[in-house]
Amino acid sequence: CGCGEQKKVKECNAFVTVINAGVDKVQKGAGSSDGGSSVAELRNLATEMDAIAAQTNQVELTLPELQEHSKNYAAMATEVAGAARELAAAVDAVDMEKMNQAQKRMQSAVGREGPLIDGINKFCRAP
Repeated sequence: CGCGEQKKVKECNAFVTVINAGVDKVQKGAGSSDGGSSVAELRNLATEMDAIAAQTNQVELTLPELQEHSKNYAAMATEVAGAARELAAAVDAVDMEKMNQAQKRMQSAVGREGPLIDGINKFCRAP
């Protein structure tokens, strides 16, 4: 019947659309940097990443593999949001040690995005 394949394509498309829309929004926000509003940009990034996590969790997914990818992507987005808030607070407080810790946490979380996207794409492209 191919019904399972249609369901997979439909769910993958819905999930990827949410991720792409969120990433586009974050990238557009990052492009307007004037250098003086880095704390505001970090807080905006945190808000956007929380929104991406929430929207990712709202996509109706029935396939267990896709549900796992969604859970992992939402966790990464939430981690980035938290690290961005920590970094903004550390910059406000001019606390170099906390800035370094938050920066490392953010880099670690952001570094997980590529492999997560690769896994999602691999699953969604597989027959």
